[in-house]
Amino acid sequence: MPSTGVVAHLRLRAGGRKYEPIQHGSKNAHALGRGCVQEDRLVASCRRLTLVSQYSSDERACAFGEEDEAAILKVLVAESGGKCEEKDISSSDFRRYPGADGSPPRVVLILGLAEAAGDLIDMRLFGGCQKLMEGFTTKEGRKITLKEDEAISGLAAARICRVLSRASNDSVRAAFVSRGVPDEAILRVSATTVPGTGVHKLTKVVHLLPGFPLDQIPWKVPLQEPGKCLVPCKVSVQGSHCVVCRSAEHKKNGCSAYKQQLCGRCDLSLAELHSQGRAPANHDCEGGPDGYGAEHLDLYGDKWHRIWVKWRDSLPPCEAPADPLVTARNATLQIAKAAAQKQRAKMAKKKTQRPAPGECNVEKATPPAKRQQLGGQPPNLDLP
Repeated sequence: MPSTGVVAHLRLRAGGRKYEPIQHGSKNAHALGRGCVQEDRLVASCRRLTLVSQYSSDERACAFGEEDEAAILKVLVAESGGKCEEKDISSSDFRRYPGADGSPPRVVLILGLAEAAGDLIDMRLFGGCQKLMEGFTTKEGRKITLKEDEAISGLAAARICRVLSRASNDSVRAAFVSRGVPDEAILRVSATTVPGTGVHKLTKVVHLLPGFPLDQIPWKVPLQEPGKCLVPCKVSVQGSHCVVCRSAEHKKNGCSAYKQQLCGRCDLSLAELHSQGRAPANHDCEGGPDGYGAEHLDLYGDKWHRIWVKWRDSLPPCEAPADPLVTARNATLQIAKAAAQKQRAKMAKKKTQRPAPGECNVEKATPPAKRQQLGGQPPNLDLP
C-alpha cells in the first residue's frame, strides 16, 4: 500500500560546529558526484536530508545508489538560483533504512558543508528542497520525497512579512523589489493554505534574509489582484515590535498612532481623510502609482483613487442576458399567487366563525358531566 509520506528535512547535527578534515579519495567523500574533494577543505557542519519512499515497506524500495546521490546534489545546486555552489558542499554520504512496523523505507543523505558556506546555507538550499518535495525518481524508478513540514526549518530565522492579496507570487516579489527590497534578499514568497484542503488563503507570506533592516521594509506595496485595479497593499512585519508604528518600545495597545488613528510612519491623520470622503487605505507616504520616492508621493490617495476610477470606467456595461424561460416563470408565479390568495380567504373565514375570547359559551364549552357537577347543591357542612 503506498505511503502518504511526502517529505524534506534539514537539520544541524547535534553537537554544534565540528571541523574535521576530509580524507582525499575517501569512499564517502563526494563533491557533487566527483569521487574526491580537496584536501584543504574543512567540514564546518552537517545537514541531513531524510528522503521517504512512497512505496510499500519492502527492502527493494530503499534502492539508492551513488548516481542518485549525485543527481540530488545537482538538484540542490541547480535550484538555488546561483546562491549555492558546488564548493559549498564538501562531502556527502547516504544511509539506507528499510521500513519497519508499517513505516515506509527511507534514505538519509548527510551533507558535509564547507566552512566558507556560511550560516545562511539553509536558505540557499531551500530552493532545491522545494524541488525535492515534489518528488525525486531514482535510477531504478523508485519515487522518494522530502519532508515538507521540516524542510522550512532553515527559514526559522528569516524576517517574515505578510500581505493581504490574491496576486501571484511573482507579482508580490516584483512589488517588494520596486519598493527598494533587493531581489537577492527575498528568500521565498508563498501563499498560506487552509489546513487539509490546499485552498489558498488571502495572505501572502514573504521571507526575507535574517536580520534584514526593519526600516528598509516597505510599508505598502502596489499589487493588482485578478479582476481588480492596482492598489497599495499594507505590509505587516512579524516580530515583537508594534504592528502599527513598528516601534520596539511598546505594543499596539500602547501606541498613540493606533489610539488617534494616525499613520504609523508619518503620523498623518487617517480619521481626517475619512471625514473628507477619502479612503484611508489609499494613503501612501512612500510613493504612489507612478513610482517610489518623494516626487511620486500620494499622501491623500488622490492618485490611487484616479487609478480606481479609470479602471471602473473601463469595465464593460452590465447587460442582462436573454431569459428563455421568462414565460414559464411568470406563469408559475401567477398560479402560486392565486393559490396563496385562496388560502388567505379560507383562513379569514375560519377566523370569523370563532367566538371572541370574552364571549365564550360556557355550556357548549363545558362537558355535560362537568356541568352537572357544577350545577348541584353545595354539600351540607353543618356538623353536630
